[in-house]
Amino acid sequence: MANKPKYKKVLLIRFSAIGDVAMTVPVVQSLALRYPDTSFSFLSNARFEPFFDGMNRYYSRSLEYCLKH
Repeated sequence: MANKPKYKKVLLIRFSAIGDVAMTVPVVQSLALRYPDTSFSFLSNARFEPFFDGMNRYYSRSLEYCLKH
């Protein structure tokens, strides 16, 4: 039975705290699998780009990220 998402778009914002960013990525990946009709976007500092590398390989339709320099 598929879960119907309450929200179609979710924006996660985190500019600092590398540990928070590192721990958030796998959680959002799991949520993207569970709610494929929901779009998840990250807004983060450009120095955290390595955490997001490869995410779109599996979740190209539902995950994206924006980097702030």
